[in-house]
Amino acid sequence: SIIFNCQGEGVTSPIGKEGVLDLRNWNFEDDGIVKLSGEWDFFWQQFLTSDDFINKKEPIKSGQLNSPGLWRFQDLDIPGLDWYGYATLKLKVLLPEGPNNLMLELKDLRTAYELEVNGELVTKCGVIGTTKKSSIPEFSVKRPIIEVKNQELDIIVRISDFHRDSGGMSLPILLGTNEQIIISARNSVIEEWLLIGFLLFSAIYHFALYFLRSRETVNLYFGIFCINFILRLLTRGEKMMFELLPTSWWWIVSKGEFLFLFLIPILYLIYYNELFKNRIKPFMFWSFLSIFGFFALLVLVASLAFISKVLFIHQLIGIISVFWIIYITFKAYIDKVEHSGIFLLGFIVLLVGVINDFLYFSYILRVIEVFNYSCIIFIFTQAYNLADRSVKAFNKEEELSKALDQKVSERTEQLSKANVVKGKLLSIVSHDLRGPLTSLHGLIELAEGGHLDKKEEKTLFKSVKQSLDSSLTLLDNILAWASSQLQSNSVSPQLEPLDIINLVEESVHPYVQNLNKKNVKLKILVKKNTMVLADKNMIKSVLRNLVSNALKYSSRNSTITISTRYTSDNILISIADEGIGIPNEMKDLLNGVNWAKSRLGTANETGVGVGLLLCTDLLNQMKSKLVYEPNKDNKGCIFSFSLSRA
Repeated sequence: SIIFNCQGEGVTSPIGKEGVLDLRNWNFEDDGIVKLSGEWDFFWQQFLTSDDFINKKEPIKSGQLNSPGLWRFQDLDIPGLDWYGYATLKLKVLLPEGPNNLMLELKDLRTAYELEVNGELVTKCGVIGTTKKSSIPEFSVKRPIIEVKNQELDIIVRISDFHRDSGGMSLPILLGTNEQIIISARNSVIEEWLLIGFLLFSAIYHFALYFLRSRETVNLYFGIFCINFILRLLTRGEKMMFELLPTSWWWIVSKGEFLFLFLIPILYLIYYNELFKNRIKPFMFWSFLSIFGFFALLVLVASLAFISKVLFIHQLIGIISVFWIIYITFKAYIDKVEHSGIFLLGFIVLLVGVINDFLYFSYILRVIEVFNYSCIIFIFTQAYNLADRSVKAFNKEEELSKALDQKVSERTEQLSKANVVKGKLLSIVSHDLRGPLTSLHGLIELAEGGHLDKKEEKTLFKSVKQSLDSSLTLLDNILAWASSQLQSNSVSPQLEPLDIINLVEESVHPYVQNLNKKNVKLKILVKKNTMVLADKNMIKSVLRNLVSNALKYSSRNSTITISTRYTSDNILISIADEGIGIPNEMKDLLNGVNWAKSRLGTANETGVGVGLLLCTDLLNQMKSKLVYEPNKDNKGCIFSFSLSRA
């Protein structure tokens, strides 16, 4: 906004009529720079000087040429008027009282010219000629200082064009004070460098994203699009590329102006196809890409004049392609495709710029050239799109990385525990299981050798039987625990509605004889039809082990109580005994840590702690947890867990 407000073109410039521009009511200090627009006297195929107009017989005028404008776009009824040729333009400017020195600014007079003011040659660009061979094209912004005499300016411009589409003034000549013209020129250069800086930063950023991180080709294509637009800016407006290169490169830079323009639709089609994959039908994509590619190749082989003639067709197809892109983007927006909304907004702005400049360069609606600015807005919206896309991708990678770290930590801990378990299992198998088998083997050898009498044989067999019973229970628990480990990694529990009372009765039945031996009373405080969701085999294994532990550590003439209680959507199942409880140093059994710690029961029953580990694993698979608390007065313990109601 600051740049645009400092241009110095506040009030609408007066329009020249029949070769005269009246500025006597114009105040340069207040009204700013004036455009020398309107009707200029036009002399076709003539190079005239001020001396030719001093003679009594003035040259015959061919007509009036409107400025800004090229003669091929003018409605001039002149015999032999062609795309190429040479002519003289003349304008008399009537000035107000006041300024003694003014400055002119000449930007785009095609393609070579000489400027004469009040009979004095003040500047020229290239070499004018009456043939293509004798003329040399050039582009250079000229800002000559003009000495005002008699408050009039007789301006004569001799133009020749044999190299481009048509001669004339595509931009108006500006007139103002020295300070106004210099400030306007400075602001124009600053404006272009700001745009170039923005585009260059955006290009480098997206190239870096592509090469250093994501390798997403959409970032690469967008960076190339930005670089192409930088080159387009350097060949438009101030045309700084012409200032950087020698005059002999004029035709290369001029072709570059068209090439960079023709590459824009190619690059945005490729970018769009990569950003919104599967939205463009391949036939339509390759059709448009082939058409625009043909125009781009045409720039390399055809003359500038021919390229200028087909520019209208390229612009028309470009507008159609933009409408088509907007249509499929709108459909993507309706389908709630991510980033389609902001892309649609940017592309609508781009469409407005394309249509405006199509009318502008066709000399249908000469308001202002806005394509560069609409492209900048489009690029800004796309930069936002890609930044948002990159941020989301980065956040997702961070989440995945954290999840992976957590998984690795969990697996490391599991492997550590597994190593402990593996070692302990080997110890159990080699000691606790091997011992009873060795005893049985020795007993059989003694019996076969006839070394035992009936009484000794009966006593030894009873002892070995107790050891084998304990070993079988241990083996069952080890096998059940190993099975639970396999299931936790591959098989989900088969949850079904089950009646707790039936599960409890089936689980305690094997221990009835041992309960009677220790004179331990069993209370089952469970109502019928207390239904839970559980895996039948898993829950029976849990109940068997908890009842077995309660019996093992219960004192004689005590009671084991199995009860249930409703808690919100769950049922709490508890097994309480009045035995010796669990000392603090052994409570880590509940966490599966040092699980093989155990001690003898109240009747010297042996155990290794596999039962509690098995219960913990099985309940975890059913989304439950084994909870321990001491019984009243610290006599015995209570183990409980919750299951969902059926």
